[in-house]
Amino acid sequence: MARNPEQAWRKWHWKTKKDTDLPRRINVSTPHIGEDTRLIEAGALTSLHLDPMDGKKRYLRSALPTAKLAEMTDEAALEGNEPDRFSVIEVVESDWPNNWVAFDHDHPSQRLYLLLSPSTRRDVSQTLWEPRGATMPLGELAEHVGGIHGDAEDYPDIDVQPLGRIFYMSYFTHKEGDDPASIYIHRMGEEGGIEPIVAVSEDGRLWIAGGSYTCPDPGITQ
Repeated sequence: MARNPEQAWRKWHWKTKKDTDLPRRINVSTPHIGEDTRLIEAGALTSLHLDPMDGKKRYLRSALPTAKLAEMTDEAALEGNEPDRFSVIEVVESDWPNNWVAFDHDHPSQRLYLLLSPSTRRDVSQTLWEPRGATMPLGELAEHVGGIHGDAEDYPDIDVQPLGRIFYMSYFTHKEGDDPASIYIHRMGEEGGIEPIVAVSEDGRLWIAGGSYTCPDPGITQ
C-alpha cells in the first residue's frame, strides 16, 4: 500500500499524472477515531443494501428526509445470488457531495468509514436509533461478525445498535478513463468472505463492523 496519502488517492482513482487531479480536503467531523487517522476518500456515498437484523425491518421501512429507504437498486439486482429483498439506505442525489465512503490509509486492512453530513446524521438518529433499544459496544459487535476486521480492541469505545448485514456498498466518483463520473457498486463478502454489519450510534453516525474486506488500489475487495 502506498504510504503517501495523495499517492494512495491517485491509485484508488486510477490517476497518476496530473497535479490538478490531487484530492481536495473534505471537512467532515470524525470523532471517536482519533485526530491522526488519515482517511482516503473513495467516493460519495449513494446507498447501502442491507439484509436487516431481526427486529429492525420495521425501522428500516421508515422514510428518512435526507437518506431515504428503498428496495434493491437495479445495479445490485443484476448481481444475483443474494436475498430476494433488501432494505436500502439511499442518500438523495442532491446530498451526495456531503456524504462519503472513506478508508483508513494507515490501517493494515484499510478500515472503511462512512462520513455523514450533519443533516443525514440528524435524520439517521431520529429514525434509525431506538431510544429504548438494546445497545452493544462496537468492538464487541465486530468480534461477533468476525473476519479480518473482527478485533474488538481495534474499534472506538462507542455503543451502537446493529442494523443489518451489508451486501452492497455504492459510491459515486470519477476515475481515470471513466467519463462521466459514475456509481461504483461493491459486493461485500464476495468469494466466500464475511459481510460486515452496519450499526448506528446515538449521534446518528453509521459504523461498519467486522467483515473480510480490504481497500487496495483497484477498489474494495474481499
